[in-house]
Amino acid sequence: MMSKIINKSLQLSTLTVMFLFAVPVNANPIHPYSEPIALGDQTFDIGAALEAAFEKTQWTLNKESDEFFVGNLSHKGFDVQVQISVVNNVLTVTLDSVTETGCGDNCKDLGDKKVLNWLVSMRRSITHELTLRVRDGLMLTT
Repeated sequence: MMSKIINKSLQLSTLTVMFLFAVPVNANPIHPYSEPIALGDQTFDIGAALEAAFEKTQWTLNKESDEFFVGNLSHKGFDVQVQISVVNNVLTVTLDSVTETGCGDNCKDLGDKKVLNWLVSMRRSITHELTLRVRDGLMLTT
């Protein structure tokens, strides 16, 4: 009886180890700001929505084309640049660069967490404005 239990547990542990090594794992970090935003089939001017979202923040928005925008933030001696693209009704935010601009010796180290907070705040502002636009569009159609 005891040998059957040991035999079963060995089989299960062997199977578990084989499964762990047999399945490839892609461990790319997913940042909260880079999650794609599906726009659905709602029709509104995405450029105007982004401009309205950026007015409420310290970020500035530059329109490169109808599908491509660049967001900039200059704060406490650092410049942060993001690329915003709208392709197939999906909006994506990608971090382009973070550079130090005259922060000098008095500057505190800029941690990844601080940059992440700036990016999440910017994305939150975008999603809030998009939600308001969708809500207002639905209210007009009913």
